[in-house]
Amino acid sequence: VEHPVTEWIAEINLPAAQVAVGMGIPLWQIPGVSMGWNTVEGMMLGGKHQF
Repeated sequence: VEHPVTEWIAEINLPAAQVAVGMGIPLWQIPGVSMGWNTVEGMMLGGKHQF
């Protein structure tokens, strides 16, 4: 999937998140990163988009 589509679906600025991770900031501390998106169950139960 192209990066703009991923950003649109996940509602996150990927380059900014990558820089934050590179600075050593844990994913759970980055605004906009939803840890529930890492599983299909998380997408179906709590995500904005129903897949």
